[in-house]
Amino acid sequence: LIGMPPQMTPASTDPICIDSDDEAQPSSSGYAAGQASGGASPRDFQAPCERIFCRMMVPSEGSRGNGRRLVQVGDVSVTQRLSQSADGGGGAVSSRDTARPTELEFRLSEDAKGTAAQLFTRVPIKVISQMSVSSQGQTIVLKLDEAISCGELVSAQLKAADAEADFLEEMTILPQENEVHTVLTTLRWWLPHVVVHGALPAALNSSESSVALRLENIALTGRDVQLLGDERCLNDSVLDFFLRLVVDVVAPAPLKGDLYVASTFFFQKLTSGGVENGEQGWENVRRWTRSLPGGLLGQRFVVVPINEQNIHW
Repeated sequence: LIGMPPQMTPASTDPICIDSDDEAQPSSSGYAAGQASGGASPRDFQAPCERIFCRMMVPSEGSRGNGRRLVQVGDVSVTQRLSQSADGGGGAVSSRDTARPTELEFRLSEDAKGTAAQLFTRVPIKVISQMSVSSQGQTIVLKLDEAISCGELVSAQLKAADAEADFLEEMTILPQENEVHTVLTTLRWWLPHVVVHGALPAALNSSESSVALRLENIALTGRDVQLLGDERCLNDSVLDFFLRLVVDVVAPAPLKGDLYVASTFFFQKLTSGGVENGEQGWENVRRWTRSLPGGLLGQRFVVVPINEQNIHW
């Protein structure tokens, strides 16, 4: 810790108990591993595909005033690519590129003659904010928090359907029944920041919710552990777990009693609801620290994680 007073003693070397549901994997960190509780190993979770296939539909306004409707764009392949501004050419994403600006590219599948279609639309991942899942994953709606240009693929298909739309605010994708698990797993990997609404299929939900690591009251699921790969985008659970671990490992004992590390949701809640000043914001979070001895203002040091763009860590 920068600026640590020299009189403070080093942190305790006592082992820290991190419960793991992966008995077969030895701990290389020296921490004590708890007894397995029957959960899935992080290694058992399905890795994302490089490309997924589905049918794409978008909402539009009929050019003849016949109201809002869904227009079928067609069968598309979807890949995650670097943004053109990031590499000049929008190349495919590798395992070491996922922290750089990326897009989802929706490209029309080959036609019946085997001729590759050149029409595509790219959507910046940072503007995708919600994923609504229904019909056991057979209908997935991606909602954008910022309207974008329709792109040549969507514009061409809307024109062919006698419909029109200047901007794209959401899109619906329909996986084949036997591809639902693969499509959802891949989308969840590509979009770790996205809020999911609706019920995920039981098999997928069960695998994602199995606890792989636990430190005190903070748990990491198998999906969370996957995000620890090279230069992956992290989520709130991983950050909360890491901050708790840092305090336990690095902070000297005298400091621990004077230090409060807020949840990664603290600042988001503090500033939500259109608050105009600190007093209004405090009303949003005052119950969060009721059990803290001396209250929040009784702590000498307060650490508040802030996600400036509220996308991912």
